[in-house]
Amino acid sequence: MSATILTFERAGCVNYHGWYGEYYRSWACFGNYGAGTINLNPNDEGSYIAIIRNNNLSYGGKFNGGFFCCKP
Repeated sequence: MSATILTFERAGCVNYHGWYGEYYRSWACFGNYGAGTINLNPNDEGSYIAIIRNNNLSYGGKFNGGFFCCKP
């Protein structure tokens, strides 16, 4: 189980939270024109929602991401 981000001209961050918006970890941030993956803890139990965010509040950016789940 993992969440991935692919950044372009701006740095970006990836995280995941539960059904009610509770975050399970800190944001993992990656530089522009880069990529990164975080592993989700299957012991957190429940439904997960992967999130990516722009790490620059002054400018917009293009990002791509993916979410691989589920435990058997």
